[in-house]
Amino acid sequence: MTDRLLLGIMSGTSLDGVDYALCRIGGASLTLQAFWSARFPKDLQETLHAAARGDLETYLRLAPDAADRADIEKRLHALRSYQAGLN
Repeated sequence: MTDRLLLGIMSGTSLDGVDYALCRIGGASLTLQAFWSARFPKDLQETLHAAARGDLETYLRLAPDAADRADIEKRLHALRSYQAGLN
């Protein structure tokens, strides 16, 4: 079997940055080749925390495509209409 290099990328629940692990996999062996971390800028951390709390307007800014944004806008409008009916 040919050795392969794989890159694992993960951000934990603290949302303060991302960790990278570069591993060589071959046969029955796995070897960590390199490991490093990168911190997110403070403003990105705050945005990610807001989205994780369910702030739909923040999530809307992060939505990757128009279909996602349209769905979120529809849900946000429905939520606001519901909240307005409670007042």
